[in-house]
Amino acid sequence: KIIKLVDSFVIEAEVDPEAYILGPGDKIGLSIITSDNIAYILNITPTGDLWIPDVGLVHISGMNIEKAQSEVARYIQENRYKAANILLVLLNIRHFKVQIMGAVMTPDMVIASSLDRLSDVIKKSGGLHKLANEDLIMISRKNHEDIKCSLRLYRLDGNLINNPVIQEGDVIFVPYIENYRLDVEESLT
Repeated sequence: KIIKLVDSFVIEAEVDPEAYILGPGDKIGLSIITSDNIAYILNITPTGDLWIPDVGLVHISGMNIEKAQSEVARYIQENRYKAANILLVLLNIRHFKVQIMGAVMTPDMVIASSLDRLSDVIKKSGGLHKLANEDLIMISRKNHEDIKCSLRLYRLDGNLINNPVIQEGDVIFVPYIENYRLDVEESLT
């Protein structure tokens, strides 16, 4: 029998367990090794918790994989299996919506994964408008950090600073070229 994986994805590099931040929707594999070997496939809940059957809830959203493994191990050892060895692995990448506005073909909410880059999200929104200013793209983060990017420079030198990984809660604004901005605003109103 052939099994088709619906949640397949393509990644550009191995996920760094210290850099990847877990969040709601990530699929986790959990092994509890005691006299009985127990294995679970679990999803992080919308509230950021990992529900471990017969053990309880552990909040791991916002943690990297290594910190989450330590937190889950501590919780399991304190509440259920004192001498257990715990292994936590990321099985699948979560998806979320980000808002993209301005000079793109379809400004809207776009579904992105936690490994998508700016260029991927712009492609999902139909691509850049012909009057887009590729040098002044702004990404606003939840932590009130603004990141200025230039996809034109990224295409010239390949520097990934200008094509960052998109994070949950990001709002992307692609401005129009200043000379045409008033014309565009008039045509939209």
